[in-house]
Amino acid sequence: MASGKICISEDHDLEPPVTSLLQVGTKVGRIAPKYAWSGKNGDQLKTGASKEIIELETVKKGPAWSFIDGPHGVVRAAPLIDDKLNIYLATVQDRQFFGVGTVRKFSSDGRILWNYTDNSTIPDVPVLYQGAIYFTNAQGLVTAVDMETGKEIWRKSALVNRARGSSTDTWSMSAGEGTLISAVSSNMAFNDYVVALDAITGEVKWNFQPDEMVYNSLAPIKDGFVVFSDNTGHLYKLDVTSGQLIFKVGPASRGETVRTAFSTGGTILGPNGIAYVTSNVLAGDVKEGFVTAFNFSDGNLLWRESTGYEANNGAVIGKIGGRPAVAIGVGTNPDMPNPVAQLVDKVPDNASFLSEKQARVLALDAETGMPIWSYEVPAWHGWGAGERLEQVCLPDSFGNAAIDGDGTVFVGFQSGQLMGINDKDGNGQISTDEIAQFNTGRCVQGTPAIAPGMLAFTPCHGLFVFKA
Repeated sequence: MASGKICISEDHDLEPPVTSLLQVGTKVGRIAPKYAWSGKNGDQLKTGASKEIIELETVKKGPAWSFIDGPHGVVRAAPLIDDKLNIYLATVQDRQFFGVGTVRKFSSDGRILWNYTDNSTIPDVPVLYQGAIYFTNAQGLVTAVDMETGKEIWRKSALVNRARGSSTDTWSMSAGEGTLISAVSSNMAFNDYVVALDAITGEVKWNFQPDEMVYNSLAPIKDGFVVFSDNTGHLYKLDVTSGQLIFKVGPASRGETVRTAFSTGGTILGPNGIAYVTSNVLAGDVKEGFVTAFNFSDGNLLWRESTGYEANNGAVIGKIGGRPAVAIGVGTNPDMPNPVAQLVDKVPDNASFLSEKQARVLALDAETGMPIWSYEVPAWHGWGAGERLEQVCLPDSFGNAAIDGDGTVFVGFQSGQLMGINDKDGNGQISTDEIAQFNTGRCVQGTPAIAPGMLAFTPCHGLFVFKA
């Protein structure tokens, strides 16, 4: 039996699944319909945007249903949504020690259609591509699973050179132009190889070792190229067929020296041909975050804007107020849970004497970097909401956001809050009626996913599905 429990709102009844578990024989290379949300940040460019509109009231009224994983389960992946509104979710582990990861497929109303349990943990966010869901386990094995049946299509090693497995950070698989992008590690502390595999056969096509570690990486694919950034904010562009380096630029202007600081941010690619990279620098002893825009074609820096607080997740790009805009949540990451304080001293989550975590969500003009609006989130304190020694998620301050067709930014915070923010009057200030919140009770590493009439969201203990 699958672990976890599903809770259904009284206002929503289960419907029979539209997918039969008897369906077999899916070919990886077939032409598949466009999926609503195929990977982390939604699409092949990792924009994090959808044309679908999700009203703020949808978040305020709470989820139609939820899935809560077992007591030791950890969820860091984004939910994925196919063209039939089925939802796919990978969990890192089912228990604290010697745990294994599971990929589940849910119908739009919460019925588990199938589950695939690996023999190792699954640290990454999978990707949907041409009828299969792809993921990499901690042993560095890439698996293709048929989306209809949950049956394994192939399973191949991505271990190249000195690689021993895949790191435990929440990096994301990418797929496009017949190629999968995976990541593996020679030290198991961080990934130091980017690996391309053939989507049909699973055979390794090439590998590339960047100059610095890649962490929580995003790798958009477009027009025969793939881009990604390392933890210092350097942007790499590679030929997706051969792995040849086209350019490495950043983190700032050519010739400019900056004191780089570690960031778990990433790279997204806008439909405007601009790559947006998040990174951190040291300003004295304090981390300061930046969003930097580079021309995808030649790597020229177009603009670079400070976020004030440190930036530790990828941005998203969509339309806000009718114009292209970049949105991101920034702030100090939560602490490790403290079992002595929690169990012996009975210190609750967010106790005011714990270390303060200031944070904000902001929107920037995608062409110029000029601020559009900023919302200061009430400060959090200490470890993330619901964290405990036997179920450690250790998320960033925010997960990546998502932007709907009306310019609403949906994003999860370390407090467990899912927020929807829309500056409806365009005055640059976020009033109380321009924000909706729902408290999941658990901190967040996953990201929202948007589909017609649906918003799916993954805090560290499960899946919440909101319906219009």
